[in-house]
Parts: sequence; C-alpha cells; structure tokens
Amino acid sequence: MIKTKKSTIKHKLLLIIMLTSGLALMVASVGFVINDLLSLRKSMEKQFSTLADIVGTNSTAALSFDDVEGAHDVLRAVEVEPAVLWVRLIGQDGRVFASFPKDKTSVTQEDHNTLIEESEHVTASLFGERVMDIYRPIKLDNEIVGMVHIRVDMNVFFVRLSRYAGIVLALLFISFMAALLISSRLQRIISDPITNLSDVARRVSSSENYSIRAEKHSNDEIGALVDGFNDMLDQIQIRDNKLRHYSETLESEVESRTSDLNKTNIDLKHAITRANEAARVKSEFLANMSHEIRTPMNGVIGMLELLSMDELNTDQKDMVDIAASSAMSLLALLNDILDFSKIESGQLTLEAIEFNVCDFVEEVVALSNSDSRKNKKVETISYIDSTVPEIIVGDPLRLRQILTNLLSNAIKFTEEGEIVVNVRAKKINDQSITMYFEVKDTGIGIPKEDQQRIFSSFVQADGSTTRKYGGTGLGLMISKQLVEMMHGELFLKSELGHGSTFYFSIPISLGSTCSTFDTEKLIDQRAWIIDENETLRSVLASYLQEWGMKVELLKNKDLDFSHLETDNKENITYPDIIIAGDGLELSDVQHLAELNIPIIGLSKRVCMFHPLAYLVEKPVRRQQLRKQICDTLFSQEKIKADMAVPIVAVDETYPGRALIADDNEGNRKVAERMLATLGVQAELVCDGAEAIDLLNHKEFDIIFMDVQMPGMDGFQATKIIRNLEINEQRKRTPIVAMTANAMKGD
Repeated sequence: MIKTKKSTIKHKLLLIIMLTSGLALMVASVGFVINDLLSLRKSMEKQFSTLADIVGTNSTAALSFDDVEGAHDVLRAVEVEPAVLWVRLIGQDGRVFASFPKDKTSVTQEDHNTLIEESEHVTASLFGERVMDIYRPIKLDNEIVGMVHIRVDMNVFFVRLSRYAGIVLALLFISFMAALLISSRLQRIISDPITNLSDVARRVSSSENYSIRAEKHSNDEIGALVDGFNDMLDQIQIRDNKLRHYSETLESEVESRTSDLNKTNIDLKHAITRANEAARVKSEFLANMSHEIRTPMNGVIGMLELLSMDELNTDQKDMVDIAASSAMSLLALLNDILDFSKIESGQLTLEAIEFNVCDFVEEVVALSNSDSRKNKKVETISYIDSTVPEIIVGDPLRLRQILTNLLSNAIKFTEEGEIVVNVRAKKINDQSITMYFEVKDTGIGIPKEDQQRIFSSFVQADGSTTRKYGGTGLGLMISKQLVEMMHGELFLKSELGHGSTFYFSIPISLGSTCSTFDTEKLIDQRAWIIDENETLRSVLASYLQEWGMKVELLKNKDLDFSHLETDNKENITYPDIIIAGDGLELSDVQHLAELNIPIIGLSKRVCMFHPLAYLVEKPVRRQQLRKQICDTLFSQEKIKADMAVPIVAVDETYPGRALIADDNEGNRKVAERMLATLGVQAELVCDGAEAIDLLNHKEFDIIFMDVQMPGMDGFQATKIIRNLEINEQRKRTPIVAMTANAMKGD
C-alpha cells in the first residue's frame, strides 16, 4: 500500500488523478486489444475454413478416381496463402492421399481414421502452439469421401498482438504525461486554498496573533471551511481579549474579594459567637426558670402528699387527688420543655451505667398501669423474651423517658382493650446486642397521612381546638430524638380504628453476668392458667414453659366442676398450681378452693375467698411470678400475701436529728413534715453558711443540702464540711444533695 500519510495534499491529489485516469485508460486499451485480437482470430478461422471447403470441393474428382497428381495440383493452389504451412487430403480409409508440401505426413493412420469418423459430425478448428489446424469434410452425394486438413501459421496473430501492445504502451505514456500536466495545474483549485489555510493556521499558532484571517477564494465547501476558521479566530480573539482584561483586573478583584471574605468570616465568627451565647443564655434561662418552677412545685406536691396522709372526707380527698394530678402534669410538661431545649441546643448527654433491664421495663409498665386503670377498662401487659439478658449498659433514665412517653400516648388514646409491651434482643457479638422494644395498643389508631407529622415538635394528630386529647406534642419528638442519639430507630405502624404499634431498636452493650434463678425444680410441674385475656394467658404460658412447666390454658367458661359432686375425683388429673386472673365467679373460686390446690391470684378478689391463695398483682412481673411459684410449691413457710398494700410504712420510726439547708421555705417545711412522719427531728437553715455555723455547735445524723442557694451553695458548703471533718477529726455525716437536676453539673 502506498504510504501517503506524510505526503502533501498536492501530491495526494496528483496521485489520485493519475491512478484513476491511468487505470481507466489501461482498462479501455486492454479491452480494445482483446476485442481486436478475438476478431482477428475469428476472421482467420473463417478465411481458412472457406479455403479448406474450396480445396475439398475441387478434390472430389481426384479422390473419386484416385488421381494423386490431380490432387497435388489442386493442393498447390494454396501456395498463394503464405500463412498456410501445409495442406493434406485424407482418404476415406484414413490414409494421406496427397499433401502440399509432400513431406507433411505427421498424422498417423489411426489419427486419420478417427478424424474421418468424427468429420461425419464435426467441422473442427484446433489451435495449437502458435498454429491453427482446420479440418473440413469432403462430401460427394452427401457422403464423406475424405477430409481436408490445413495447418495455418499464427505468427501473424502474435505480430499484431505485439504491435498493439506497443501502441497501447505509447498511448498510455502519452496520456499519463498529458494527465500529469493537466492535473498538476487543475489540482491547485483545491490544494492552494487548503495550503493557504494551513499556512494561516501555522502563522496564528506560532505568533499567537488571532487577528490574522484566511482569504476566501470560492463559495464552495472550501470557502465554508475558511469562513468557519475565520469565525473560530474571531471567537478566540474575543475570549483572548476578555482573558487579558480579566488577567489585568484579577489581582485587584482577588484583593477585593479576599477582603470581603475576611470580613464575611469575621462577621460569621461574630454571628456564631452570638448564636452560641444566645443558646447558652437561653439554656441557662430555661434551666434557671426550671429550677425556680420546680422548687415551688416540689413544695406543692410535697404538701399535697402530706395532706393526703391525713384523715380526709371523700370530697377533700378528691380535691387533693385532683390537685396532685395537676401538679404532676405540670411537672411533666416542665420536664418535656427542658428536655426539648437541651436536645435542640445539643447539651443533652447520655449515661452508660449497668442496670437490670427486665426489672426496669416491668417497673415502668407497673407505674403506667395505675394511669391505664383510671376510669378505663385497659389492661397493661409486659413480655420479656428469653433472649433478653438481665444486665445491660445504657442510660436507664432516658430509656425510661422513651418508654413512659410511648406508654402515656397508648394510655391516652386507648379507652378499652389492652396495651402490650414486648421486649426482645438479637445478639450482635459477644459484647453487644440489639434491643427491640414494642408498645402496642388497641386504641383509636392514627391516620396514615398524620403518621410522619406526629414526630415533629408541638404537633398532634388532631391539632384542632375541639380535640379530645390533651398534650403538648413534644413527647414523641423527644422520644425519636433520644432513640436516634442512642443510634437507633423509632417506627410507627398504625391503622385508624385498629390501634397503633410504636417500636424502636437500639444497639446496646452487655453488662456483667448475673446469677440466674434456679428453675430446675419447676420442670414438669403442672399449671393451669385461667384468665379471660388471651394475650396475658399467652405471656404467662411462655414464661412457665420457659421454666420447663406443663401448662394448660383455660377461660372461665372452660371450667367444669361437676366431678366434685361425684366420686370420680381420682380419675381427674389436677395441676400442681393454678394461676387465676380476673373474671372468676365467686362459685368458681369456691370450687377451686375445694380442690385444695395452691393458687396464685392476679387480683385481690381471688385471694379473699381461697385459703391457699397468694397475690401477684397485675401487671405481672416475671421475676416476682417465678419466685412466688417456687415459694408456693416448695417453701416450708408459705406466707399469704397481704391484701392491703400500704403506701408508706408509717408505723416505723427512725429517731434521729437531721439538718435541712434550703433557700426555699416551702421545701424546708415539706422536708421537715415528711421527716417528722418518720420520727426524725429536723432543724432548718437558709444557706450553706448557716449550715456550717450550726454544725460547729451541734451534731446531726444526716444533712439534706440544696445544691443551688444564694451566698454559699451546696457544693461549697459540702467541701468545707468535709475539710472540717478531716482537720478536726469529726464524725463523718452523710450529706444528701437536693436539686431540680436542671443545671449542667447538677
């Protein structure tokens, strides 16, 4: 292949023109020569075939009369054709009858016979090496009596071929030179504008002068190329001028913008400082306000609690209960606002301490149970799965806050049915697990369009002025934020009219192992569980089966005591213990008593009419139930549960002296009255300085010290008291801090 990559466009055009024209001329010439030679060959064949026919016709008499000399005379007539090498007459027997010249007898007898036989059907013209053989039959009265064989010299053919080849080569050369001369001039029409454009591009590139323009010579494609090139130079020149202008003004712009940026950074720093200061002031203000509100609230709640311990009539007790409930609601609202402020300002921190998660969950559920039973037919149930370890490491205060908020919502929006708290765990590794908490209720449910909105601040599903349920709308938002701070997620699944399920998961670390309660002796013990609530029956059955007991679940209507009136008691398989809940008729309790089987009652009503009944109040706690079953079945001293559960054991007294240091008179009075109910004599002071002065003259068994006080606060006073005890070898006195737990460091 011809290498043209480095050739100029002029040479490429010349090469294309010359190759094209030369190839076309060569093809035409070769075609002409071939056509002429074929015509010549056909003409010669026709000419000598006619000559053979004439010779054959003239030789008929000689062959018929066997006249050899006459035949030679006839053959001598072909002498006028110089191209004829020889001619022969072949008889019917296949022998050469006569020839001219006479010595040409190269064809054999066998060949003659074959040719004569074939000549009956074929007239042949055979081409050999530079010769042509013509075979024509001789006929007499339509019968073949012999054959004429003429050999023609083909040199004339090849002479003409050589002559034609010379002519063609000469014409090709002349045409090639003419085409070269013409194309070398005509190609300039294309190559010169392109060469000029290339020169302009080279000059622009080397000089970087974008004002140079290429000259346009035509309006064809090359002219369009020149226009495009010039337009490109115009654009480059404009951008180059702009760039030069920007370059000239860049330094001043950089200085100006740097100055503006520095000013913006300074303003931003000032703004951040002001924002941080505002957040700090806001946080301190809220904390101080919280402390100032908590202090009198503590006095109100304390006095109401003391007042409820006195003998009051029904109306007075109702008023005290309403006032106490309102005070607690106000305190809960204050806690929500303070927590919201801490979360918003990023000042809320989480603790990491060990605690018993099973006791913790059951305690939260038990505290919420009293609210769920107020004027409502709602049963609260907790289920702790066997996968949950006893001791975990986390923040029990904030976890309690999350569960309490979710339970409060469930109680608020559930008029009847049940609220179930499920807890399970999934192991991550040897040091950590994922805890799953679920709070499910049978309340009014939440519309789908409101399910995301309720996690926003100050938002409720029903925000109208006619809404039935109260609340600030902070509880769920705070719960969601706390769960996310624990690296968990809070979800909601609800359907309007079919209740709601709030569930959240948090990764948490395992605590130290705890000694497990021995339940081996409970294996194969039989138990009946009687209760109308299907969920409670399932939960209790799961616990008992986990401990290896055999369980049978019964509803009240499933009880059949007809066998007690017959003598077939021995054929009935009775349980070792019965767990009975609400809904039992008095007759059913009496029949159960006749069986003389110990019973664990889940209500006081069951225990009142059964001699072997032991009380485990709802909501049922797992550890309490396990211990009571073991004590009931195996303890030698079975103590029946007390029917009355006192709030405070006021019959116990603790004679002693206490010092109360608090700047709020109401708090001092509340503390003094509460200690008095326990038989403790208290002295009151207003600040830390008075407390130290009094301690220099008197001894006390315990000191209650407020953290925040004017003058000398609780921290300063405690530090001085401890130093005095060390320096003067005084008895170490226990000091109990009293605080609203609102300020950082409380």
